[in-house]
Amino acid sequence: MKKTIALVLAAILLLSLAACGQTAQPAEPAATEVPAEAPAEVESSAEPDNSNVDYSLRVAQMGTSIKAAMVVLANEMGYYAEEGLDVTFEPINNLNDGITAILGGSLDILPFGVIPTCTFVAQGADLTVIGGTIAEREKLFVQTPTSFGTRFRIDVRVESEAVAVDPAAKTVTVRRADGSTYTEPYDKLLLSPGASPVRPPLQGIGTEGIFTLRNVDDTDRIKTYMATHRIGRAVVVGAGFIGLEMAENLHRTGAHVSIIEMGNQVMAPVDFSIASHVHQHLLQKGVALYLEQSVERFEKQGEQVAVVFLSLIHI
Repeated sequence: MKKTIALVLAAILLLSLAACGQTAQPAEPAATEVPAEAPAEVESSAEPDNSNVDYSLRVAQMGTSIKAAMVVLANEMGYYAEEGLDVTFEPINNLNDGITAILGGSLDILPFGVIPTCTFVAQGADLTVIGGTIAEREKLFVQTPTSFGTRFRIDVRVESEAVAVDPAAKTVTVRRADGSTYTEPYDKLLLSPGASPVRPPLQGIGTEGIFTLRNVDDTDRIKTYMATHRIGRAVVVGAGFIGLEMAENLHRTGAHVSIIEMGNQVMAPVDFSIASHVHQHLLQKGVALYLEQSVERFEKQGEQVAVVFLSLIHI
């Protein structure tokens, strides 16, 4: 069981590294000198064949916790080499050192968070769609059903909705995109429908022009709205990772952006010393930052929506 869990976690990490592989620098070929005399004898070596390596990545390794172990395990099992990645590990003492190394260019990837395979910083990564950095929507998807099935032998069925479950018969009724249905038998059933963004019961929350952002479908709705409306000012409520990504994208479009956060810093999981650098950067870019503020309601005012704080500030 432990081995299976380790394999799954290591495989997930590979997906994260493969997604940001485009930002890494190509590995330089080693210079080879062949003597003019008799051909050299070829000796077998235990070293892996790296002839298919396309990119080199420098990955941070912090401590001896299970987080670092999963990253190293994936490398030892050859997962990175299979994807043409030459991974080297650089020890760091703490998260602050890792951020400094990323900014200084001496690291390419910094795993962190509760599950480092799903949360990482990549040197030079620029995964932006609303701001226009990524022009093709399809490039937001790391895996397709075909590639996922080929790699992990998992049957992925998109555009399919589970509409009924019969526990006695152990079957699931599935509806296709064209409206037709079929039943799928199972031995064990895992319900994993995903999560939905929190929409607090605030006055005016349903006003046109207010969106939540969690997945690509939400991105599509926001882009469609922006294509048909002139956006001069934008407010982002919540300064987590997704909120900051959204603020950056809106800023790229030329909108004046304000960020509202209940806490005393952005990105709550990181140390305040790190978040303070983000605060400074946001202000330098002209982004208004309202910390320790809560939204009371939204008010429609002509073509605009006013955001009213509990402290009675209006923006």
